[in-house]
Amino acid sequence: MIPGEVDRFLRSAVKVDPYTSHLLMMEAYDIDFRIADHNLALFQGPMNLIKMYPKEDPVSYSRRYELIRRFGIYRIKEHFGFNIEEFLHQPREYVEFYLRLGAEYAVESKKAADAARESVEQALGGGKK
Repeated sequence: MIPGEVDRFLRSAVKVDPYTSHLLMMEAYDIDFRIADHNLALFQGPMNLIKMYPKEDPVSYSRRYELIRRFGIYRIKEHFGFNIEEFLHQPREYVEFYLRLGAEYAVESKKAADAARESVEQALGGGKK
């Protein structure tokens, strides 16, 4: 199925030169995939069709980026001893398992930190009673 704006453009009987056709297709694509709506004043301007929008960034939405980000957040090196390259070369099911464990450890660590903070606050007389 062809998305809405692209489909409307392709079905229109309007004859335009190839350059204009290309620009209109780019606009329709951006609108259909919610990259940018060139009908809004915010996106008006001569460079907006060639500008890269955040949704088009291949790195930020890649699996590798997400794995590296979660590797740091869940402190995989600290828990399991893998450096980033070793971690990324593990079989997929192991990677998911380590990340799940890392998330569990993060929750446990937060609970322990909260309990310690509460204990210190109570010892200092500032805790809730």
